[in-house]
Amino acid sequence: MTERTLESMRPRVSELLQRPAIPGVVIAVARDGRPVEHLAVGSDARGRPLTPDSLFPVASITKLVTALSVLRLVDRGRCTTRIAWTPTCRIRRRLAPG
Repeated sequence: MTERTLESMRPRVSELLQRPAIPGVVIAVARDGRPVEHLAVGSDARGRPLTPDSLFPVASITKLVTALSVLRLVDRGRCTTRIAWTPTCRIRRRLAPG
């Protein structure tokens, strides 16, 4: 996929953003573990234009993806998970280098 290919996706992505539940999207392509291309279209929940550095809240489906990604990293020895209980019984998650 090239930047030209990503840019050619802009009209279709913009069309999808006409749906009320989708305010914006950032698409990133990585090669050899490094981001090399991106396409940011639309805005965040506050109406700010999206950028490649935009942060998104973790929603229901992304929790699963995030958990599986972290567990894959743990399995490969790239990080470890530590869970600390606070006095209010909330869980604080920390990732530490493996």
